[in-house]
Amino acid sequence: MSETNFSSIPTMREEASKFISHSIIMFPFRIYAMAIQFAVSVILARMLNSQGYGQWGLILALSQWGYTFFLLWSASTLSRYGREEFLTKGHIRSSFTSRMIFFIPGIAVLIIIAVSGSNILANYIHSPRSLLILITLYSIGLSLSDTVQYIFPAIGRSDLSSPVLALERTAVLGLLALFYKFNRFDPVAPLIAYLSASWLVNIPVIFIYRKIIFPWKKDSENLKRYWKLAKPVLIISPFGSLLGWVDLFFIDHFGSLQDVGRYFLAFQFSNALVQLSFIITMASTPLTIALIMKNRKDLEKIFIGRMQYLSVTAGAAIALGVTPLIWMVFKYVGSSNLEMYQNIWAVLMPGCIAQFSLATISSFYNAKEDTWTPGIIGVYRAVISLLLDIALIPVFGAIGAGIATSTGTLFYYVLLFWKLKKFELEPGAKSIFFRILLCVLPAILVKILIGVSYSYIAIFATAFLLGLFAVVTLKNTMINYSPEQSSV
Repeated sequence: MSETNFSSIPTMREEASKFISHSIIMFPFRIYAMAIQFAVSVILARMLNSQGYGQWGLILALSQWGYTFFLLWSASTLSRYGREEFLTKGHIRSSFTSRMIFFIPGIAVLIIIAVSGSNILANYIHSPRSLLILITLYSIGLSLSDTVQYIFPAIGRSDLSSPVLALERTAVLGLLALFYKFNRFDPVAPLIAYLSASWLVNIPVIFIYRKIIFPWKKDSENLKRYWKLAKPVLIISPFGSLLGWVDLFFIDHFGSLQDVGRYFLAFQFSNALVQLSFIITMASTPLTIALIMKNRKDLEKIFIGRMQYLSVTAGAAIALGVTPLIWMVFKYVGSSNLEMYQNIWAVLMPGCIAQFSLATISSFYNAKEDTWTPGIIGVYRAVISLLLDIALIPVFGAIGAGIATSTGTLFYYVLLFWKLKKFELEPGAKSIFFRILLCVLPAILVKILIGVSYSYIAIFATAFLLGLFAVVTLKNTMINYSPEQSSV
């Protein structure tokens, strides 16, 4: 690694100020992107019916598998080393080149598997083999979108990540409107819309920042560091992908495409909420890396500890706050199966809330150049979820899948939080217990209030109190600096 020029590294006060300002800018755009994703999910569920929506879920699952197995694993490393390179050299050419060196062979492998296994894959998603071409292009488009999202924190412009995502979601909605206008609405329509949006929005962004990305510059030392950090993700990421999407295929096998559609709608709402947690990841990454580069372990402990309380509390408040709205959508989409939709949402909530804190922890591990620990724990998570899927889905159907997903996520969250002790951050048993309660209690409340006349009022009131607590936590999240620390 080249010698670091510390004079070019922003002070902690500057990075902390950016953290707050970027979070404020990103929040409304993330809310907008989340609302668009909600709207798209509702439109698709209504227009395709539960069977068509279930088929779309399987198509999306296959796209995500290809993306995660072969293309995602080297993306997050770009923000880690790209940030260092940008602070010291003013560009990210070496880091971006390293990303492409690993990315291009992944595309080749993805195409080979799509061609050689076309019959089996097409059978899984109840679609013709020709559709695999679009699925492969969409997997590449997903990776392109992720690459752009990780470029922003690397260059200190985390505030741009949410506006770009919002633009991409808007493009999806616009393209779906065109399909509707020309009466070409089927499970292939959303695939084309998402595929087109990912390419149309992100290619111009790369062109705008071409001067800090190109010309490509191979740096052997950077490539070795990049490989060392990304290798565990390559080896273990398939398990995470298995966890996230295999339950759809189990539900299809033991139930029907209609059951897949019902579960997938609730699952998509959960994913939409989790998108808000990326505000934490994108805004905190530059500050965390600066703390590490300055060797300020004292401030690391303060910042990560406070962010943990903020993220899990905010996650609980947000999940509860949108529950009445989600119930209204469930009633609109499938009133005859309303209680089933509500129960699926209730069992998915603990995992959804835990994801908010996982955003902070994952960002910290990545900044610390440790991808093995999250990876190994991710294997345990996948095995637990898979075993629970096998045990619960044949008996409880889609609700069993939700229980398996949330249990695996909670396990992953608790163990990853506990392992922070390797960085001299000592999470106590009481602290862990408090976080589990914040993840589980909102779901219990929602389950109890299903069908109760005053449920909306009770849910909103609890969400308000949690939101108030989150605001108080936010006020105490920023690190206090004495005058002598101002240049740190």
